[in-house]
Amino acid sequence: MSIIRNSKIADSAKIYSNVKIVDSEIGDFTTIGDNSNLLKSILHAHVAINRGCVLDCCEMGFGSYINQNTTLKNVIIGKFCCISWNVTLYGGSSHNYTAPSCYTKYHWKNIFGESCDMGEKKRRSNIGNDVWIGNGAIIINGVTVGDGAIIGAGAVVTKDVEPYTVVAGVPAKPIRKRFDERTIAELLQIQWWNWPRKVIKDNERLLRIEELSPENLLQMRRISDSLL
Repeated sequence: MSIIRNSKIADSAKIYSNVKIVDSEIGDFTTIGDNSNLLKSILHAHVAINRGCVLDCCEMGFGSYINQNTTLKNVIIGKFCCISWNVTLYGGSSHNYTAPSCYTKYHWKNIFGESCDMGEKKRRSNIGNDVWIGNGAIIINGVTVGDGAIIGAGAVVTKDVEPYTVVAGVPAKPIRKRFDERTIAELLQIQWWNWPRKVIKDNERLLRIEELSPENLLQMRRISDSLL
């Protein structure tokens, strides 16, 4: 049995069994899989959440999806992102390892019955648009991942990732750029993910072509310019 409290759920959204949704907003045609928990989160239209996921103080853009057993906390995710299973994206309080004790200030106050601020020293992580995150990856608090980046499976990301950059390893390091710098600059200006939905649908083949050519890039530029 699902539990839904203080939340706005679109009529077209699909909520599966044993889901808990509190203080959240669920957009059109969004799906939430079995045994998932959402707290203070916003899911825009056509977002897909697989089973066993936890989202706490998050926002996911149009068309993004996460696979099963993934945990997101205090994270903003852009449009058309692909996030695999067993991924952890965490934005939150830091442990001060230079102090005599690395025990968090929140729990230190909590165990002694003092009032504490749940939002204290929280740092939000930001994931751009059209980002692909492989299974088992971990992205720590405060990290920004640029548009079009790829995070390899099992990577531990401790630093910001530039747009259209492939990173992998522990800790994650840049492997290569997906395209040359000129092409990346063009793609960042075009921002196809912000095109109207019908335009994206009509140009699906162009966006999913096997290899981006100068001719394809020019076609994308012309579409973008026509929308101005």
